[in-house]
Amino acid sequence: MSSATDKEMKLKKETPISDLGLPMGQGIIVVKAKVGNEWIKGETPLDDTTCN
Repeated sequence: MSSATDKEMKLKKETPISDLGLPMGQGIIVVKAKVGNEWIKGETPLDDTTCN
């Protein structure tokens, strides 16, 4: 996942994510991921998620 600060972050399997519904195109979606107690906004390839 890439966040607004362009920092790459590898999420563990089963990390809760929420699709923000913002169209990015080219198979990229904007999501919020729960890291610790915080929700961090970032982008991830749609193929790397189970979001539809």
